[in-house]
Amino acid sequence: METDANKLYKYNCDYKKWLKQFPNQCFAYENNMCGSFAHLLALAATNDGYKSHKICAFSSKREPNGGVSANMPLEDNSGFNKVWWEFHVACIIEVPIYKDCNKTEFLVADPVLFGDKLATLKQWCWTLDCDIDKLSILKLNKDKNSETDASKKIEALNNYICSQQNKHQVNPFRKIKKYRPIKSTLIKTNMEHTTKNKAPCK
Repeated sequence: METDANKLYKYNCDYKKWLKQFPNQCFAYENNMCGSFAHLLALAATNDGYKSHKICAFSSKREPNGGVSANMPLEDNSGFNKVWWEFHVACIIEVPIYKDCNKTEFLVADPVLFGDKLATLKQWCWTLDCDIDKLSILKLNKDKNSETDASKKIEALNNYICSQQNKHQVNPFRKIKKYRPIKSTLIKTNMEHTTKNKAPCK
């Protein structure tokens, strides 16, 4: 089946809108707040009428002693840095992506790994070197306290990044790592020819 670039464009525009709640692209800096990002993105997706969930990878073939990791490209193009997490959480949306077909697939909204581009579940697992059948589906708790708690954690992360950036002006060795997103094969393959003739996402 052929994927529908127009559908993917629409989903990715919505995703970029959801990302606006995170100040200064704080998800691009080294952090362990994936659960908070995933929670707030899943809530935003649900509020926009999407069927959304959270997924979690607890183990990786790359990490025999536990946890998961990804090789993240450094912002200054100087190479890659292996980033390890005890676990990694992301938001997924279940949407139809094919032309003239209602068959649905899972797309991953993970700004920590892929920035402002959606990715396939297969690429997400490949990036973390984890088995798709070992992923856990986490319940989306919609109560206000959970949302407030996640928002406060993101706010604290952003404040920390700002403080580290100010310190870096005095001491260059305090610079906090920032990463470039891993390129999404879904968007690169299916959307390039479509987005050339479309207005940018608002």
